[in-house]
Amino acid sequence: MAKQKLDYGFSHYMMFCTLMKDPKACAWLIEKILPGKEIENVITEGHDLTENMTESQIEKTLVFNPASKFVRCDVLFKTEKEYINVEMQCTDEPNLPLRARYYSSQLDMEMLGSGDEYEKLLQKYIIFICTFDPMGLNRPVYTFKMIEEELAAEGNTVLNLNDKSCTIFLNTKCTSEDIPGEIRQFFNFVNENEVGDDPMYEILSRRMTALNEWNNPWRRDIMRLDQEFHRAERKAMEKGLAEGLAKGAREQSIKVAEKLLIKGLSDAEIAEITGLTLKDIGNLKKV
Repeated sequence: MAKQKLDYGFSHYMMFCTLMKDPKACAWLIEKILPGKEIENVITEGHDLTENMTESQIEKTLVFNPASKFVRCDVLFKTEKEYINVEMQCTDEPNLPLRARYYSSQLDMEMLGSGDEYEKLLQKYIIFICTFDPMGLNRPVYTFKMIEEELAAEGNTVLNLNDKSCTIFLNTKCTSEDIPGEIRQFFNFVNENEVGDDPMYEILSRRMTALNEWNNPWRRDIMRLDQEFHRAERKAMEKGLAEGLAKGAREQSIKVAEKLLIKGLSDAEIAEITGLTLKDIGNLKKV
């Protein structure tokens, strides 16, 4: 199986979104993640979404209340029966389950209009493709659905709420020997750009290679965005360091001022020694 090192691979956020602009590629991805699922009537670019067709949207923003936190979906895939949100996640965030919960709630808002019955809620999948182990159990796939706890604890038949909601986390770094072949090939593609048996791997690999060419405008744009991001990140770190040093210096000055107050020095003398203001010293005397 061919393997090629790329500067911007499948797991890069913008590469992932760019490739998923193609609804057929997106349908292929979902069929890999959800074994047994077949996505039919996939539309291609330039065609309008019609009844019984599917739609693939990248960087879809969901805003229902200006005062609420908005959601930007990496990929939102719609069919007549379901909504599927797929996120490429390369940063291990401690609040990832809560983020999944919030995304799930926003998709419900997207499905129902004013006056709609709850029966119009479709099957919903929130999927995170993680380049790390989000749960720490070295499993390739973690699937969560709402079940009745007491029966499950007693070892009886699991009672599923059947609320048409499912959250899935993929661990592309899983080292278990029990990874199903299809998922293993997909993980190798995400991690190493290793082309599997399915022809779509070769298609996506060729597209990624073309986008990585030095003279490709897409690559130049990504490099510019990366530079701007790292510049902003560096400024934020420098600002945080400066603020931290200033805070530390102030805390040290306050400690010195407290000792000088005990020794009976005047406010003016303490201000001159520590650099604190007379107001600062006055506040210390009130504590």
